[in-house]
Amino acid sequence: MNLSTLNWLISNTPVAYPFPIKTLIARSKKKLKNIQWRHPKLQFFKASSISVTDDNVVYLKFNRSTVLAQKGELIVVPNDDYMPRRISFFGYWSEDLSKFLASGINKNTMLLDLGAHCGLVSLQTFNLSFVPKLYAVEPKKDNLKALRTNLKKIEQLCNIEIVDAAVTNIKGKTGNLYRQAGATMNSSVNSCLPGLCDTTESEITIETVKTIQSMELCKNILSFAGTSEIALKSDLQGMDVKILSEFSDIFWSKVRIGSIEICSLQYGAESEINLLIRRLKNFKQIFIDDQLTREISFEHLSKFYTSNSNKTLNLYFKRDL
Repeated sequence: MNLSTLNWLISNTPVAYPFPIKTLIARSKKKLKNIQWRHPKLQFFKASSISVTDDNVVYLKFNRSTVLAQKGELIVVPNDDYMPRRISFFGYWSEDLSKFLASGINKNTMLLDLGAHCGLVSLQTFNLSFVPKLYAVEPKKDNLKALRTNLKKIEQLCNIEIVDAAVTNIKGKTGNLYRQAGATMNSSVNSCLPGLCDTTESEITIETVKTIQSMELCKNILSFAGTSEIALKSDLQGMDVKILSEFSDIFWSKVRIGSIEICSLQYGAESEINLLIRRLKNFKQIFIDDQLTREISFEHLSKFYTSNSNKTLNLYFKRDL
């Protein structure tokens, strides 16, 4: 190998200079982590981080086209220890969920994203199947900044409404986001329903946010939807059952397809899950996989929710099977 070939490898791949030998492994790992591939055929990572702002968000530039973004486009995500790295490597976020939702969307469907985070699932669903209307709910300030930035690229083609509030069933204009003490920001953050659970000494307040009552939110959703059917994606950090069970029969009659995250928590009440099950019986079958092959009975769903196991289960349902 001549010197020019070695220099090319070092410039365009994770290969590090061999000397000093003692630090070769450490330098190679560091380069592999930080390198932005220059040669198109060697662009191993789908996206590269180009900047971190004072608002604590990361700008990712895509090296290849994926379901999330075209080559050269920018996506904004919160600066945590997980999301930027995963998107850089794979180029998408919950792609199977987006594909499932897209399969039930037509020109008369509104996508309802409860717990929208930074809007990646909504954006992917739009890229897979044109979404004429989008209603997104997200309370966390860092996520909202990224959400608004990401959805700007489709605002000319999609009628978008963003609600910057946490959903609750108690009166009040503000509430606290909190997490378990010692947990990371990526763990289960009760970000969508402050006030439903009493904050204990083991929980740390993150920030204070605006709130909106579930009944009022349901009314606003139906007003925005108009005659459109609804594709539902709900990820309310453990409070999905409490909120969705309070949404009206009119709302549920409009839902064409949906995915709900169900959490078995210590405050799970049988009356809440039974009320939600009554709504879900319009779909005849409920599944725990996006391919609709693993069916779960309503009896098992009720037992899971009240089991206090602290586990989560993703439900998938579609009106036309």
